[in-house]
Amino acid sequence: MRPSEQLTVSSARGVPAAEEATAPRSDRRIPGVPELWALFGLDVANFTLLFAAFLLARAQAPATFATGHALLDPTRGGIDTLLLLTSSWFAANALHAARNGRREHVRGWVGGTALGAAIFVALKASEYTGVIEHGINIGTDLFFQYYFLITGLHLLHVIGGGVIFAIYWLRLRDPARALTVRWFETATLYWHVVDVLWIVIFPLLYLLK
Repeated sequence: MRPSEQLTVSSARGVPAAEEATAPRSDRRIPGVPELWALFGLDVANFTLLFAAFLLARAQAPATFATGHALLDPTRGGIDTLLLLTSSWFAANALHAARNGRREHVRGWVGGTALGAAIFVALKASEYTGVIEHGINIGTDLFFQYYFLITGLHLLHVIGGGVIFAIYWLRLRDPARALTVRWFETATLYWHVVDVLWIVIFPLLYLLK
């Protein structure tokens, strides 16, 4: 293998990724940066509270929420879901390639993940435009207050993840630049969290009647 094709990867302990992948069972560790797991957990807890508040408000104003649900396109939401699931699969493949020292494959998978995030943002912007063109905004009613709040917060997470993977993609253009596996694991974990959140949001906003 030519030097330009070799993946220079290090973990927080300075152990190459290929060695980490074949480490003895006793050397296994928590993937990613452990301190950030608590942050991700707090993020999930905040969204859980939002989901609970949404369901409580829905129970108190069923007619308003039924009207709001009917104005959203489940097909569009399904496409968004498929897109995020695909990009999460790309991220998982990128991490697997990184752990096995396959730099030439890592960049392709990372690029696919970043592209998926960009397409999701574009689709969500198109959806917002269509909703607003119908005279609907965050002040229309309680359903759309939650709609814009929940999807808007999630969209910020998608943008953040897309930027992270785009940065990794740019860094991988330099064969001599090291890629820390532990931080890459953290980025992949974050992206899976974003994906799982949307899997809850999709039926909550687009499928419930």
